[in-house]
Amino acid sequence: MKRILIPALVLLLCCVPAWAQSQPQSPFNQAELDRFLKDYPAVTQFLDAQGQQSDATQPGFMEEVLQTKAFTDFVAQRGWNVERFLYVTQQVSTGMMVLQMAEHGAQIQSEYAQTRAEILKSPDLNPAQKQQFLAQMEQAMEQSKAAGDPSRLAPGELALVKSNKARIYKVFGIE
Repeated sequence: MKRILIPALVLLLCCVPAWAQSQPQSPFNQAELDRFLKDYPAVTQFLDAQGQQSDATQPGFMEEVLQTKAFTDFVAQRGWNVERFLYVTQQVSTGMMVLQMAEHGAQIQSEYAQTRAEILKSPDLNPAQKQQFLAQMEQAMEQSKAAGDPSRLAPGELALVKSNKARIYKVFGIE
C-alpha cells in the first residue's frame, strides 16, 4: 500500500527558509530536475549527519542548518546555489503534494472526518483537550492544502513532476 506523504512534505516545505522562498526564480527544467534527483540523496544524508551532530529536535534546527556555510559549501560542491536547490526542492515537493491531493484527497478528507469524530466522542479528553487537538488537526489540514496549491508552481513544473513521478517517489523513498 502506498504511504501518503503529506505530513513529511508539509514538514519539508515548512523548513525551507522564507528567504529562499522569496527569491524570484525561473522554472526548473528536465535537465535540472535530473540533476536534483541525482543530488538529493546526498543532501539528505548530509542533513541527517548534521542532525546527529546537533539536537535536531530543537525548533528551528533545520532552518539553521540550511543557512550554514557547511550546507552552502556542500551543495556548491555539487554545482548548486543554495537558493536554487531549495527552490527546486520546494517546487518538486509542491508538485508531489498536488499529485497526492488529487489522488488521495477524498481519502484524506474521510480520515480527517473520522479522526475528528473520534476526538469529539472520546471520554478520555476534556473539552479543552478536544479543542486543542481539533485546532492542531485543522492547522495541519490548512498547511496541507496550502502546500498542495498548484498555483505555487511555475508553468510546466507540474507536468515535469507528473512525468517523472516514479523517479521522484523512488528518490524520496516513497512506496
